[in-house]
Amino acid sequence: MLNVIDAFVCGRDDRALAIEFAEMALKDYESSKLLFEKKLYPQAIFLLQQSIEKAIKAILLKLCLARSN
Repeated sequence: MLNVIDAFVCGRDDRALAIEFAEMALKDYESSKLLFEKKLYPQAIFLLQQSIEKAIKAILLKLCLARSN
């Protein structure tokens, strides 16, 4: 069973992964804007949704509320 203290310990890998997720989220967001400008709405919305998920994951990893393993 997971120890309560272990749940709030953030490792270096988690912090590095948070940065990677944030960078991917920004790229997905920029891509979704380009697709939207080209009137490719379903694809734009899909990538926007992906960028939001990755941004949330980055925040959770940064706050030690999610773990990479």
